[in-house]
Amino acid sequence: MEPLLFAFIATLAAEWGDKTQLFVATLSTGRRPLPAIAGVAIGAALASGVAAVAGAQLHGLLAPRALALLVAVAFAYAGVTALMRPSVPTRGPLRRGGPVLTTALAVLLLELGDKTQLNAAALSARYGEPWLVAIGATAGVTLVTLPALLIGQTGGTVVRRLAAVLFLVAAAGVALTA
Repeated sequence: MEPLLFAFIATLAAEWGDKTQLFVATLSTGRRPLPAIAGVAIGAALASGVAAVAGAQLHGLLAPRALALLVAVAFAYAGVTALMRPSVPTRGPLRRGGPVLTTALAVLLLELGDKTQLNAAALSARYGEPWLVAIGATAGVTLVTLPALLIGQTGGTVVRRLAAVLFLVAAAGVALTA
């Protein structure tokens, strides 16, 4: 249960004010929220699942100290990138496939190589529980987009900076205890 909770909290903090949240805020303006939520959940599940399965391949190959340092690097990356202002993808017309498929594909593409994927891979490598990590990360991405659907793009800067500081502190703590 620890991998699920840790992945959920790390993803929730990492995604606040990130491009996925901003994209969903932009996409959902004037549209029904349920298709956007479903699309986010599907896209996040695919991105997190791939990362978690890939990370689990490292579980038996690396020493515990190396795995802890991998998590520290992932958290440091999340902290540094949270300090940067994300570019907001523009909202275009929905293509064939409707809002669920459009949102799912967009979220999948936005998350490829992003800090959430790196965190999921690192946590899965650390714990060796890819499905728990993937579920936690998916739930974190999905939950963090709910406020974006309700309040739009305001309020993300302060929380994003706070999340950056927390990630950098966590990275230092993990690195020092490795």
